[in-house]
Amino acid sequence: MVGFDFVSHHGHNRHASVQFKKGKVDLGAVFVAAEAVGSCEDPEFRDTDDPVLNFMADWFFFKALMDCGAETETVHQTLFMHQ
Repeated sequence: MVGFDFVSHHGHNRHASVQFKKGKVDLGAVFVAAEAVGSCEDPEFRDTDDPVLNFMADWFFFKALMDCGAETETVHQTLFMHQ
């Protein structure tokens, strides 16, 4: 997985320096290889009515892939603004 910096709409359009940690990464700012998903038994988004958990769905997906051994890299260049 390769993560890129992004501008988040949370906190009034602040620049986010990507890290593969909870609250520091966004699904729209990461390239994920199909092989990373295919090599894991069951990486998926959690579907819940809890808005807090839905807000963290991206993180649960990345964590599942990392737990399966997916490698991570970061590129500190901003590619998009999250609106």
